[in-house]
Amino acid sequence: MQARTNDSVITSKVKARFVDAGKFSPLHVKVVTENGVVYLLGLVKRQEAADATEVARTTGGVRKVVRVFEYLD
Repeated sequence: MQARTNDSVITSKVKARFVDAGKFSPLHVKVVTENGVVYLLGLVKRQEAADATEVARTTGGVRKVVRVFEYLD
């Protein structure tokens, strides 16, 4: 139960940091967290993917980031 709570907190932190970063639309990237591993999914440009990955990677509590993107460019 505690792991799920932590995962929810991490997901919320990543999403909030996406908004704060302002580098891309947070609506383009779905965030799923499982046991501290953050999965990023979406249909994005390569720069958006790089920005989203960097934001997620530097968020507290994140153990690993897995990218599952389709690129528009």
